[in-house]
Amino acid sequence: MQDEFYGKALTQENALSLIYAQKELNFTPGSHFGYSNSGYILLATVIEKITKESFGEWLEKNVFKPLGMSHTKLIDNYYEIIPKRAEPYQKSESNLYQHTWGTLWNDYGASGIYSTVPDILKWQLFAHSQKQLLRLDTSKLYSSSNYALGVTVLKNEINEIEEISMSGFGFGYTSILAYFPKTKLDVVVLGNIKDQALFGKANEINSLFRSDKIEPNINENSKQAEVPLVTLAKYAGSYNMNNTNAEFIVEEGILYALNPKGKDALIPINETTFSVPNTPVEFIFDKEGKNMILKMPNGQIVCPRIEDKKETVLTNLNEFTGQFYSDELNVFIDLKTEDNTLTIYSPKNKRITLSHTENDSFNSKDWSYHLIQFLRDSNKKIIGLKVSNTDERVCNLWFEKK
Repeated sequence: MQDEFYGKALTQENALSLIYAQKELNFTPGSHFGYSNSGYILLATVIEKITKESFGEWLEKNVFKPLGMSHTKLIDNYYEIIPKRAEPYQKSESNLYQHTWGTLWNDYGASGIYSTVPDILKWQLFAHSQKQLLRLDTSKLYSSSNYALGVTVLKNEINEIEEISMSGFGFGYTSILAYFPKTKLDVVVLGNIKDQALFGKANEINSLFRSDKIEPNINENSKQAEVPLVTLAKYAGSYNMNNTNAEFIVEEGILYALNPKGKDALIPINETTFSVPNTPVEFIFDKEGKNMILKMPNGQIVCPRIEDKKETVLTNLNEFTGQFYSDELNVFIDLKTEDNTLTIYSPKNKRITLSHTENDSFNSKDWSYHLIQFLRDSNKKIIGLKVSNTDERVCNLWFEKK
């Protein structure tokens, strides 16, 4: 949302300044689950304060060197030359590969480590030797989630652990580290492109070693089922996936799954089942779009629909226009009307079209500015707005009207 950082260097100091500027908690601790990198950034800072060492020095002395991880390093200086570093790439909207600026983000604690497959496997060997290193019962941490502390634990229908994994992607990089207890197989996948399709590679490799055959998923070149547009429209919307919103939209007859930095076109296998190309992941909808099942080779998550608030038309949008300021981000946004539509203009002139839902509430298809709630004073005058993004990493961020 503070898009002055996009395309520029982001340091640990920048990240901490954003965290320290936060005015309130997103929710009462223990009452809810919210994905957040901030805690890990703060943890790295706590280690630095206690040890009087940089986090990179502490990791080198206490983790990397003892385990023989000689090709692993925390990078907190984007000027540093890293021999043989894989340069980051992403796909453009026209499906062409282009260089991205992932190397400019140098905050750490939640990220920032460069490594190799052999070095990460050394870490895995150490992890297997430590009985208490991982806490696998995520239900004790958050009752309805199979994810906690950065680790996903998937179980089958008889409560056997099928997969323990960590994964993530950023601007030009993707990483997956997975352990499959039944095959006793560790799989590491590293990619120098931000691509969710890589998430399925670990399961594909594991399937080669399983005695029970897993049927491969179709790829983007496979024959596709034809699904009527009216049916696709029923599937579009938000679904509650372990208290995180899973968003789907329809554009030009194609169903898309939204993610923090874009969208994935889904391939229809039949009228209710869709796949993410070249992955084992499937989305299964009931015909009325009331529920969605996220199906993976080793488990599934039932996701009920979050009922949409119907869009309404306001005759006077002008009272919602003006300039709004966030003290937390030190950012101004402008709200204007165009063709009887309310539009946000971000600092880099990004245009976000809003749809009215009810009273003083609006939403959009933009990941950052997903929900907008205007507030009024005792005289019914607009005094500001609160913003929440799609997966609730940002909740009720306050912008005061100027």
